[in-house]
Amino acid sequence: MAAASHKSPPAAWRLFLGVVLIVLVYACVWPVAANASDDVIVNTTDVKLKAVADGAHTATITVLNAGPSTFRIKAGTGDDKCSVTPSPKRVKPGQLVTETLTLSKKCDTANGADITLHFVKNVTPRAVVIHAAAATVKPKWSILIWSFLGAFLGSMLLAYAVYRSLRDLKGAAPPDKSTRPPEDSPRLAGHVEDGGSLPAGAYLYRLSAITEGEESLLEGELADPLAVGKNEKVVLTVPLGPEGTTERRVYRRVGNEAQFHRVGYIPENKTTSYEDNWPGLQRSTALVGLGTDWSFKDNWVSSVSVGSGVLVALLATSNVLEAVLGTKPEAALGLMAVAGALGAVFVGIGPLFVKVIGKDLAVPTVLGTLVAAFVTLFGTLGQVSVMTAQGWYLADRRIGVQVAVVVVGTLVTGVVVWYAIAALRSYAKTALGFKAPPLSDTLVGAANIAAAIRKKSPLVLRRPTAEPPRNSLL
Repeated sequence: MAAASHKSPPAAWRLFLGVVLIVLVYACVWPVAANASDDVIVNTTDVKLKAVADGAHTATITVLNAGPSTFRIKAGTGDDKCSVTPSPKRVKPGQLVTETLTLSKKCDTANGADITLHFVKNVTPRAVVIHAAAATVKPKWSILIWSFLGAFLGSMLLAYAVYRSLRDLKGAAPPDKSTRPPEDSPRLAGHVEDGGSLPAGAYLYRLSAITEGEESLLEGELADPLAVGKNEKVVLTVPLGPEGTTERRVYRRVGNEAQFHRVGYIPENKTTSYEDNWPGLQRSTALVGLGTDWSFKDNWVSSVSVGSGVLVALLATSNVLEAVLGTKPEAALGLMAVAGALGAVFVGIGPLFVKVIGKDLAVPTVLGTLVAAFVTLFGTLGQVSVMTAQGWYLADRRIGVQVAVVVVGTLVTGVVVWYAIAALRSYAKTALGFKAPPLSDTLVGAANIAAAIRKKSPLVLRRPTAEPPRNSLL
């Protein structure tokens, strides 16, 4: 008898509870129904779309079949290109269902959609219009992550490629014209000493003299190559140039190199010794030829970041996007703003590495310049990549706009990369003595005015020539 007290309620009670539940639900959705005699009752006619996979959107309502017969549901927006799929498609008598309406990718949902539900059977009402508001679009953060990851890898490869390119830089070849040194001048000779940093190999040398502005190769060279080992340097006894010589230049050939290359200079015609300890361009090489007033930010960063500024002006402006898309893409603009802020941070801190990497804060090194270039390129290319990718997604199904965005993004990236490599090589050539650094007319005028005041002589405007470092690739 005790066990009988735990039996479930009779079937009549279960039926009663089910009827009460239906009545309660019916009372909740009653305000939406047209009148008390309606067979189909929906909980609301105002919903909000939700973006799902593959560009589709969904809306959800609750439908109650208060009539005696099963009915089917059909849905549409009046646009032949847009298909709306209801699920479930049948509702039995007394059944309360959660109806999911799926709008296909081809549906224009930028401003929401009016979905008409048709109830197929002799039920009232025959149709209901659901007003679906546009979905809240969240930024595609994956665009930001993958774009900056790609920019990081690309910038590393570019910095490494530039470094390899700089390592291959060689000084100019010696002139074809030759001249005899004075009779009392010492002959070219040399020996190897410890305490250097030259790469191991067999070293040969030639010297030239610049007389009255013309360079001629001094006759005579080492009888035998000098065998240089690890951590060694070469000390040369060098000949003098003819009368009127203002400068002598040192040329070197190592191992199996096909020709001599300029490695240094002697800015007078009195010294008869020269120490060669130039190992070639290394990461720690100081780019002293650029001068202490050279600015990485003003000379390189400002030009590189122009490319990203072009895309920002083109794509990150709400008026432009709204004119193309018809609506203001708030989520996309937010993502672009974040990308722009990140890019600005890296572009801003990049030049600091030029100062902090190296022994002298005033003189940039190869490593410091390359690290600064890497950080700046990372920020710039990351921003360009985000703008391009976001523009592609926003222009969905607009093939012409997508192609234009990709072309502009590719051109900007190509120009930025080309300028970055060319400019860095140019700065290295300037610093190592391949060419004189460009001087503005303002600097030239100021320098000559100062010189004229000091010397108290008539002012003669002339462009001063930069004096490169002694141990440079001259």
